[in-house]
Amino acid sequence: CDTGMGHRMARRFDELGMTVFAGCLQSEGKGALELKDVCSKQLHIVPLDVTNDEQVKKAVEYVEANLPPGEKGLHCLINNAGILAYADFDLMTLRMCEEVINVNLMGSIRVTKHFLPLICRTPGKCCL
Repeated sequence: CDTGMGHRMARRFDELGMTVFAGCLQSEGKGALELKDVCSKQLHIVPLDVTNDEQVKKAVEYVEANLPPGEKGLHCLINNAGILAYADFDLMTLRMCEEVINVNLMGSIRVTKHFLPLICRTPGKCCL
């Protein structure tokens, strides 16, 4: 939720009165600090590097420990972390391709797999 669509969705869901756990790659970066400034106390900044299994596990622990009273799990998980390699394919190195795949594909899989138990506890849940 550092920038772009994730940042805008976090702000909007907070405006609607929802508890929001905003995963930010840079938890002290410009986007996270802006969310802290403009949003309510129901928005939590959660350090989240989707390529780091341990950090994703810590994010799950944080969310579980900070669910609103009476809530057993998450109603919604939105995976929107993504990067783009700004190069023609023939100029891209294999390392660049691996980085894109690790964030855009494996990051979504990793986050969903770890958060799945919290999602499954809630009726009417969704995963995007």
